Amino acid sequence: MATPQNSGSKELSQQEEIFVEAIETFMNNSHSRDNFSDDDENYEQKGGDQSFKCINNLGLGQFIFLKDRPCKIVDKIKSKPGKHGKAKYLVVGVDVFTGKKIEVIFSSQERVSCPDVIREEYQVLHREDRYLELMSLETCEQWENFEVEDDEILSRIAGYTKDRNSTVLVHVLSIGREAKILSARLEH
Repeated sequence: MATPQNSGSKELSQQEEIFVEAIETFMNNSHSRDNFSDDDENYEQKGGDQSFKCINNLGLGQFIFLKDRPCKIVDKIKSKPGKHGKAKYLVVGVDVFTGKKIEVIFSSQERVSCPDVIREEYQVLHREDRYLELMSLETCEQWENFEVEDDEILSRIAGYTKDRNSTVLVHVLSIGREAKILSARLEH
């Protein structure tokens, strides 16, 4: 009976070696970006006009989707861990396009959708009432019928475009299919 026990212990040690080898292989490969778990706070995933980041990694002034609207974070308050052991964040944001204040509560490990924000400078080619024809200074692509909603910026552009010899530049913030003129200036 001693012989079967010895062969059994040899098989067990071979199984242990295979198991240890498998664990070492897993540990060596688990640090690649593709193998992060969904709740890993350093995980970031890109997708279209947005990315997904852990709420822990976002700070004031960064952009986030709150209730499906692109917002700039103006306040972020962390609560103590509760009954189930996870802290919560109250995130207060201001809608980039409407200026409306939005508040949402997230779990501290939750991944949230963040918009890809593009800021680009355009030259005003033509103005008619509230509508502009713009040309990108980077790509020379034209943007027709851009409606200016801000009355202050519209009056500034109207004042600049009275002089036909001046070049008017506008800074445009765009997120997905929505865009807003942030400022206007004369090129010197």
